[in-house]
Amino acid sequence: MNKVRLTIGLKDRPTFVAVMSKGAMPVLFERPMRNAWNRLPSILAGMAFLFATTSNGQATDLIISEYVEGSSNNKYIELYNGTAAAINLADYELRLYANGAAVPGTTNALSGSLAAGATIVYRNSAATIYLGATTIATVCNFNGDDAIALWKVSTSSFVDIFGNIGCDPGTAWTATGISTLDRSLVRNTNICAGVTIDPATACPFPTLGSEWTNNAIDVVANLGSHTMTCGPTVTMAVATASALESAGSATITLNITPATTAAETVTIGVVNGAGAIYTTDYTTNPVTTAGSITRTIPAGATSATFTVNIVDDVLTEANETITFTITGASAGISLGSALVTAFTIVDNDVTPTIDFSTLNITVLETAGTQTFNFSINPAAPAAGSFTLAITNGPGACYGFSPCDYFTAPAQAAGIITVSFLAGATTASFNATVINDLNPESTEQVTFTLSGVPTGFAIGSNNIGTLVIGDNDSPTTVLDAGDLVIVGVNSNTFACGGGTAGEDQISFFCFKTIEYGTSFMISDNGYSRCTAGLWGNNEGTVLVTRTGLAIPAGQVITLRITNSSGPTNVQGVAPDANWSCATLNGFTTINLNSGGDQLFFGQGGVWTTNTIGSHDATYSGSVIYGSPPTKLSWSALCGSNQRSDLPPGLPCFSMAPTLATDFNKYIGPMTAATQRDWVIRVDDQTKG
Repeated sequence: MNKVRLTIGLKDRPTFVAVMSKGAMPVLFERPMRNAWNRLPSILAGMAFLFATTSNGQATDLIISEYVEGSSNNKYIELYNGTAAAINLADYELRLYANGAAVPGTTNALSGSLAAGATIVYRNSAATIYLGATTIATVCNFNGDDAIALWKVSTSSFVDIFGNIGCDPGTAWTATGISTLDRSLVRNTNICAGVTIDPATACPFPTLGSEWTNNAIDVVANLGSHTMTCGPTVTMAVATASALESAGSATITLNITPATTAAETVTIGVVNGAGAIYTTDYTTNPVTTAGSITRTIPAGATSATFTVNIVDDVLTEANETITFTITGASAGISLGSALVTAFTIVDNDVTPTIDFSTLNITVLETAGTQTFNFSINPAAPAAGSFTLAITNGPGACYGFSPCDYFTAPAQAAGIITVSFLAGATTASFNATVINDLNPESTEQVTFTLSGVPTGFAIGSNNIGTLVIGDNDSPTTVLDAGDLVIVGVNSNTFACGGGTAGEDQISFFCFKTIEYGTSFMISDNGYSRCTAGLWGNNEGTVLVTRTGLAIPAGQVITLRITNSSGPTNVQGVAPDANWSCATLNGFTTINLNSGGDQLFFGQGGVWTTNTIGSHDATYSGSVIYGSPPTKLSWSALCGSNQRSDLPPGLPCFSMAPTLATDFNKYIGPMTAATQRDWVIRVDDQTKG
């Protein structure tokens, strides 16, 4: 029962005395007061606050109650004593962890005594905007990305932490509408205990959004006082928990202190670790919806639980961890500092599981014997064998020439049987590709794990593919317009990718690019100084397809590096299987920033003649051109970035646009005839 005795005298030192009984321990506040009659309303309001505070619980230590990261050197930290007794500040330190430091760079030992219900404000020595009582502290030299901690010397423990020690969030920690940069933040009234455990190292500040109220920069009206109304706080009972797959279910407990006074709700976020899948490995009750669980807490509760229902599968797999984090609660309940339980499902399966380790092999006919590998986990308890079903794709057949491949062990009725020894953790079979003389399309063979011994299981990686590329088809002959350039980037580095001097070009062909197909690429200008002759101080190379045929319509991307010889032009997509040989001495293709032309040709001979005289000749067919970006087709003898359009290409070139370093087709992507595609790409409005 709370007791109050109020005495207001008319002499020089009238006194207010409040005696509050908390259990068997009376708490006494006695304070001499002047002008007591005039201050009676505020006295009564203060009494009401004290009663409200004690009715829902009592703080047990100091907290950081306000944080001001203001303009210039206007930095303030306020501490609040929400306990029922004065606190000796000599038992505390303020510590500053700047720029992600794991140890304090600045420590201030505090001094003096802080009365119950009182605040103390620490400031930067150059702070000027708050005129109330302050104490200078060198820790008040923080920025929005610095952590601040209140340390208790006698227990060698944190009393409160603002931010996250040992990590740097960049410029600030943020939550919805809240930032630690250029803000004044006030601790919410329902927060009665500090953050005593540093948050996880991924640099979160999980209580920023739930425990702090945001104010604009340089707002100091709240300094010097603080309101605390203690209420129920929810935390996770344990930081880690685990159960075997065979356990059926496990219970996760939330602790609530003190008991709730009304029905409340708590939200728990659910994050799956590696391998963990909701419904496949576990479910929850209440159910997880959109990555979270909502748990209703009845009035008077001091704990709550939810259930993890575990699926007992037969697969041998790694242990799987699910992280449950209390992320929010209704207005009558606060979040504590221990908000996370990492729950691990411990695999109980000793069933050896067989998986493909080699999922795909893609080779030319000339590649010879290839090996497909398998894993057996855990090791095979006894010798045995498993079977693979063969599915031949279009054109593929099993056997010696004129077929395409054979295996060891050999197949029987479309099935391969692979044996393994006791204790084995791996197995394998070979597929030998036949180098026939038949022009043919790319062929694919699929091997599927179809049977394992009793006591074994088939894993999730149960399919392997063999892709065989032809090397006998005639090389592709390209005419003008058979190739269309759809993107040129003459300054990839400026886009945040690649290295300085690197360019990229994307194109596609209306014909399949067969193995061995070659074409010329040059960034020399046509009719640069003499009509009909080419410039010759820039690069001209011959690129040759060394991999599988590329189907018509497949976009091909080449990287142009600032280097000469075989590395000048390299494949990027769909693969890297191209070779490059220079045709113009030691020059290199290197597109100029600000605009440069590029030509594709095929056949004939490039003759350099005298480098610098711009009198080179090319007897092959020029099949497509990309203009000097932003410019029209117009040669200029003194410029590497100007060119005429070679004869026969008026309709077979990418349209100039207003871009400088970048030119990309951005028009319709619907199916169209070759003629319509050529018209599209030559339309300046589509670039």
